[in-house]
Amino acid sequence: MIVRANTGTVEEVIQMSDVPLSIAKVLEEVGWTAQWEARGRAEGEARGEEIGQRKKGIEIARNALAEGATLEFVRKITGLPSEVIATL
Repeated sequence: MIVRANTGTVEEVIQMSDVPLSIAKVLEEVGWTAQWEARGRAEGEARGEEIGQRKKGIEIARNALAEGATLEFVRKITGLPSEVIATL
């Protein structure tokens, strides 16, 4: 937040130094870039897992409905909302 609030000042200080650095390079050197990338990867993996579980639930629901299962039973075994199951 400090860098964001004072971007102009930080860039000016970087330009005055003997070795020109970009803000991106400074953030990388202090390890912030790696932390953000790791956080993004973890969030992406969690979201992907969530989507995969939902798709699997829909597949199970379709198969159960095809075998004559009731909407209430399918809701219980899949955890899917009744509105979603009704559209299958």
